[in-house]
This record gives sequence, structure tokens and C-alpha cells, in this order.
Amino acid sequence: MRSPSEPAGALPPAFDALLRAFERHLAAGRGLSPHTVRAYVGDADSLLAHVARCGIEVVGEVDISVIRAWLAIQHSAGHSRATIARRAASARALTAFAHERGLLQSDQGALLGTLKTRRELPEVLAVDEMLAVLGTRRDGRLADSQGPAGPAGSLDPAAALDLRDAAIMELLYATAVRVSELCGVDVGDVDASRRTIR
Repeated sequence: MRSPSEPAGALPPAFDALLRAFERHLAAGRGLSPHTVRAYVGDADSLLAHVARCGIEVVGEVDISVIRAWLAIQHSAGHSRATIARRAASARALTAFAHERGLLQSDQGALLGTLKTRRELPEVLAVDEMLAVLGTRRDGRLADSQGPAGPAGSLDPAAALDLRDAAIMELLYATAVRVSELCGVDVGDVDASRRTIR
């Protein structure tokens, strides 16, 4: 079985065309992140390769039994519940897309049950612990901040970096935003009046 990162060159032409259209749909139509698109397309590629190995070369002949057999193989290969749940979600997304395009008479993926993943809540720092990490006081000022030190009320470079770092940590702590999303935030993404970032 190919890994999700391998190209779909060995797929029958109808499956390869479906996979490429599905990838465009995820990236442009649904606006998913490149990482999510890569994962879903890799899962769909693996599913379609399994379908082809079963002797099916027409998208309309894909049924729930073939999808369940593919997921059973994932389970017997020792993949985690979270991975199998994601692959089932990828299969549902693919079959829904194929059904919307008229390639499947009915959405076979909708017949899949949803695998519940066991998730434990992460331990988080208490507010006082986070304030200690940030080196801030309860009023939000840096503990060692003496205020503006440069000309015309500007901060010296070290103080500015301290404030930036504190803002990054506070944003990560308060919102659970992904680091990649945080790195993409620009000044124009901040709506100070609504206290939001986009």
C-alpha cells in the first residue's frame, strides 16, 4: 500500500481525475490548510488504490463494503484510533464530493459510523502560573518593565521584544491558535475594537 505522500500515478484514469478534482475542491472550494489537504488527499489516494486492487475501476461502483474493508486494513496495520478516524473522515469527504459531482449514485461514506477517539484534556497552566511564565503582573505590564525608555516615548528594542514575546505567549495561551496561524498574523489581521484576530 502506498504511503499518503506517494503520487497517484498507478490509479485508473477515472480515480486519478477524481483525486485531482478532490484536491482542488479541498484547497480552493473549502479553503483548508495545505497540511489538511495533504492528509485528506493522501488518505483518498490510499482508499482509491485499495478500490482499484479490488478490481473496481469505475467510481460509481465504490460501495460501503469496500470502504469498510479499507478501514479494517488500516486497523489491522496498527494505526491509531485518531488516524483511522481521520481516514474515515477523508473517505466521507471523498464520497460526498463524488456524489455531488454525480459520480456516485448515493453517498456511500455517509453510511460509515463515526469512530470516537479517546481524547484526554491537556493539562493547562493556571492563570498565576502563566503570569509567572510571561513575567507579567496582573495588570498586564511586564514585571520588570519600567515603561518607555527611548526618545519620544518609544520602547527600547529589548523592551519591544519582551512585549512581542509576551503577546505571542498570551495569544497562544488564550486562543489555542496553531503556531503556523500565529506566524501568519499581520498587523492588519488585528481588530482592536472587537479584540479579535483573523
